[in-house]
Amino acid sequence: MELQWYQHIRLYLILSCCNYFLAEVALQQALESLAVANLGMNLILPLFTTSGVFILGAYFKLQSFLFMPLYGMNNAIVPIISFNYGARKKSRITGTIRFALALTIGMMAVGTAVMMALPGPLLGIFDAGEGVLAESIPALRMIALSFLCAGLSIILCSALQALGSANSSLVISLLRQVALLFPAALVLGAIRPGLVWMAFPAAELMACAVALLLCRNVLRRRLDGMEED
Repeated sequence: MELQWYQHIRLYLILSCCNYFLAEVALQQALESLAVANLGMNLILPLFTTSGVFILGAYFKLQSFLFMPLYGMNNAIVPIISFNYGARKKSRITGTIRFALALTIGMMAVGTAVMMALPGPLLGIFDAGEGVLAESIPALRMIALSFLCAGLSIILCSALQALGSANSSLVISLLRQVALLFPAALVLGAIRPGLVWMAFPAAELMACAVALLLCRNVLRRRLDGMEED
């Protein structure tokens, strides 16, 4: 059956919208999977510390054990929220987001406590020398302060994506991985080299604040008019 001219136009518009959405999601996933923060910080850290690249590598290996379960939950809530958004079930959407945020707070609190209490033994896995440990232990403790805000931002990004706000989700990822982290590292490192690691909690805190505001506005717009089921 041959399509009419208006059907061709409609099909083209649908495919264009799908491609645009998929491109945004793909870029956001690339920011996470390709560790853009890792690549950029590997260029910045040697300006302020000789052990920075080692510390960063050790940190990214250690944090993967904490963030892998979080990304699993992150992927699980997207279809749940999307389905209930289509079904216009407001309480299930908000309930899923609240549950995910509460679980994230618990997970990140445990991860932060472990990293703050046991940085030496954790770094011992990588055969770090005494000189490197002297710099690595306070660095890991400073980075650990970012876990809570990072976890919350990841869950809020998923909620925004599930509610059809991929643009907002992408903005938060760019803020976390690039736009806030790199300038903060340069500024804090210039003030005092040891402060370069505070760029992680500083960037995550600001990105989390933006994520909360965006998610609040999106929820108000998208859930407006839905009845509690």
